[in-house]
Amino acid sequence: MGKRWTAEGPRRLAVPVGLLLLALGLRMAFVTSEGLWFDELYIAMQSRMSFRELLQHLANEDVHPPLYPLLMLGWSRLVGSTGELSLRLPSALFGALSVAAVYALGQRMFGPATARLAAGWLAVNAFAIHYSQEARSYSLLLLLSTVAVLAWYQWARQAAPSLGDALLYGVAALLVAYTHLFGMLLVAFLGLTDLARVLRRRMPGRRLLGTYGGIALGMAPWGPCLWSQATRVQQGFWIPRPEVLFWVDYLRQYAGHALLGLAALGASALALWGAPRTRGAEEDAPSQGSPSLPWTRESAMLAWLLLWGVFLLGVPFVLSRVGQPILHAKSAIAVLAPMALLSARGMTRLPGAWSGAVAAVWAFGSLAVTTLGYRTYEREQWREMVTTVERERAPTDLVVAYHPRYDPSAFYRYYLDPATELVMLCCDSQETCAPGDAQLEALAAHHGAKQLWLLRMRAVAGALPPGLEHSWRVVESRRFNGGILQRLVQGGDGTARVEGAGSPSSPVLSGRCPHVLHWHPAAPRPRLSERRPTTGRAWPRRGLPR
Repeated sequence: MGKRWTAEGPRRLAVPVGLLLLALGLRMAFVTSEGLWFDELYIAMQSRMSFRELLQHLANEDVHPPLYPLLMLGWSRLVGSTGELSLRLPSALFGALSVAAVYALGQRMFGPATARLAAGWLAVNAFAIHYSQEARSYSLLLLLSTVAVLAWYQWARQAAPSLGDALLYGVAALLVAYTHLFGMLLVAFLGLTDLARVLRRRMPGRRLLGTYGGIALGMAPWGPCLWSQATRVQQGFWIPRPEVLFWVDYLRQYAGHALLGLAALGASALALWGAPRTRGAEEDAPSQGSPSLPWTRESAMLAWLLLWGVFLLGVPFVLSRVGQPILHAKSAIAVLAPMALLSARGMTRLPGAWSGAVAAVWAFGSLAVTTLGYRTYEREQWREMVTTVERERAPTDLVVAYHPRYDPSAFYRYYLDPATELVMLCCDSQETCAPGDAQLEALAAHHGAKQLWLLRMRAVAGALPPGLEHSWRVVESRRFNGGILQRLVQGGDGTARVEGAGSPSSPVLSGRCPHVLHWHPAAPRPRLSERRPTTGRAWPRRGLPR
């Protein structure tokens, strides 16, 4: 026994460990090539709150369950940084561990050959890599969803599961439910599967009630907040209503390319069509009689994987068509797990040489999408806009930020030199900005500024902010992904109008918008990767992308 383990154990571990290292390497390769975008900067601000402030903010402002923000709060305290690398590193680790989780699930359900192909498929998948390089909850959602299904499989396949297996599944289900709304959908799908088992007399009803009653009790503390969040989402959200053929585009996104999507669809169809009527790799009869799972043959097991993906996409699609849209490809990222397993199982149906060739072509195609086509997923270029200003502005130039609906100055502050003064023009979504040109010109006169650098993230070319067009004119505009940077000079005779202007340090340009001007004392310039938002917060309330 010992000799056999010594000879075969390392070989068995070589493939999963190699895939894990490959996945981690690909997820770390471009992790800081793009700056943080809106949602990530939002996480950066949350990570600078106190525990109590964060809970209040999640309950009253955010629309997501609390697990990921709380994890990031603890992580930022542990590493002492909210820099780009430190914020994105947990997502990269979660993404790599998702590959290991898919390997474990594939080995349990179909054996090592399918496990290797499925884990390899996910390791080089461009969609998974992209969201493993973003400081958001999506790679954690993929990991915990796969772990929850793995724990459920271990628990459900036994006629008389141990208390440890039941607790493991309950904890995994709670964690994924506390991560994202679509995690709750996954738990609902597993619950419906268990209900079918009860109706088919494969599981006692008390086991269903006990397990899911415990999960419901675990979610109870977040229940009132969840209801409040759902109400806010129904009042208006950024996600567009999905088209009937949404799955065509989603298939392309999940596979990384249209051709890879067609290949995944073909491989999945091959798996379902050619499934033998045999037991799965680990579908052993339980110790107390008939099998506990609702399937005994591989064809039914593959059909269940398909239902997993259809449920996570179909239910949100229906809800999005009849009510406020909630369906988005990244929210349903857990679909990658059944998609990987179905595609891998289909590849194993091919003759030996063809199976390896198809897997190799698929891997190289995915790597090409990930590396050569990386810029397909461009984030908002807050970093590029701000660093351009820092590089080219004169010491006397004023830096002005404008957004018509909310105050994003803390986001600009993440990259802006702390010694640079930032003037913030903002107004709410229902009102036009009150005239602030006199105060702004007073500031320009006070500093001897002849130029303004106007930062307009998520803005389109058009008129200047109300009041500015009377005394300033645009001499240069540069487009960035998601925004415009404009350089303005004084119009007319080149002198600033200061009649009726208030003090240059007046804290208000528009009485309807709090925190309009943000003054920050000079401070040593930090390294780019370690710059953080200022402590002053003016939280966006509408139209937030998630």
